[in-house]
Amino acid sequence: MIQLPETREDYQILYWTWTMTTWTQFLPVFQETTDNEHCDGYANEQWTIWLREPLHFAYKWPTTFETLVRAYEKRRQDYLNKKDV
Repeated sequence: MIQLPETREDYQILYWTWTMTTWTQFLPVFQETTDNEHCDGYANEQWTIWLREPLHFAYKWPTTFETLVRAYEKRRQDYLNKKDV
């Protein structure tokens, strides 16, 4: 069962992950977290689900969703660290 975020910050991270993830960031995570046997058309279909129905995507691919959130948080932290220098 998917657990809903508990804090406003958690919801913001989910929202920003959804809005700031590009196809070039999505595809490697999707391929890494699934069986890699999916054709490009299937990955493209999942990308469309990610864009249109992110909660449906999270339900269908919880591991991929979690990995996308972690990847976004890392990019965000890297950006903030670079900005502070």
